[in-house]
Amino acid sequence: MDVIPTAAIFLGSAWFLYRAGYDPIFINVVGWSAGYSMKWHVHSYDHAKNLYLQNALPPDQSVGALPTMEEIAEEREARLRAGDRFGALILKGFALVTVGQRQGWQKGRLGLGVAGAATEDERAAYRDEFRSTMRLWTWNGLGTHLAILLAGTAATPFFQGATVAAWAFILGPVNLLTLYLRSSERRIERALQARLRPVGLGPP
Repeated sequence: MDVIPTAAIFLGSAWFLYRAGYDPIFINVVGWSAGYSMKWHVHSYDHAKNLYLQNALPPDQSVGALPTMEEIAEEREARLRAGDRFGALILKGFALVTVGQRQGWQKGRLGLGVAGAATEDERAAYRDEFRSTMRLWTWNGLGTHLAILLAGTAATPFFQGATVAAWAFILGPVNLLTLYLRSSERRIERALQARLRPVGLGPP
């Protein structure tokens, strides 16, 4: 459901720019770059949110926030056994997205490869350390991106390049924000693991 409105806005904007005389190569390069940047931003936010929920909330409140790949595979098999092929297909896509989110240094984070927050004191420490980055991450979700794209669309009758400006905003400031947040998370994670899980701390 997230992909449909996003793709509709990008395709409509690309068609408008083409009809307005913009170079198709420019449209494709900038449009696809903005689209993939948006995918990176939203997936990064989604992963950060799920990790935060898993580690910051008590187990009875964080159920399902961070499913294992085995749990996803089991749910997919259950859908297939029930004859729900569409649901199984959706879960296959979800598994691919999840694998991508958990690659690289993410595999060694609290709750992923290293035991997550297990006591209220540890959960409180996690909340305290990640609260500021999590607040910033919420600006990186799909809603913010759709608002930027819709604002560009709405401004088009008054400024023909508004769509390009929206794409440029995603490519510039929002990419920089994402880089900053990912860098901050890595620094915070390493410091927190040094306190809570010193044995599980990975190489520098």
